[in-house]
Amino acid sequence: QYLQDCLLFYFTGFARVASEIAKDQIAATPGKIKELYEMRGMVDEAIKTLNGSHETINDFGKLLHESWMIKRTLTNKISNNHIDEMYISAIKAGAFGGKICGAGGGGFLLIFVTPENRPKVKKALEGLLHVPMRFEILGSHVIHYSA
Repeated sequence: QYLQDCLLFYFTGFARVASEIAKDQIAATPGKIKELYEMRGMVDEAIKTLNGSHETINDFGKLLHESWMIKRTLTNKISNNHIDEMYISAIKAGAFGGKICGAGGGGFLLIFVTPENRPKVKKALEGLLHVPMRFEILGSHVIHYSA
């Protein structure tokens, strides 16, 4: 619950064709092996952090920040000035970190911020569409069906 309370989800305002960005990432992969291994190395540390106590969970936000800084270098299509400004605004307002979800270039921005700093981050990003989210423990299921 605490982790969920530390996450904010925003639509960047940019729709994009993720496959085009992914195509560039795949083409650049041979020259980015070091960066990909660095990102992969953060996974075990993130799991350990999330399985720890509330005192260490902010380290997860810091890992998100580190991985975002690396992901941005994979191709110049992953971020842009608008996304960078959004991210910097959130950090200045008290967020520990975040990342673009998916391939990048737009879509959704996930921000990690402690509950006491949420109002400041929300204020800093008030021009963006905040998308309420919560974890789903049931897995994938049909929520609406009409024949």
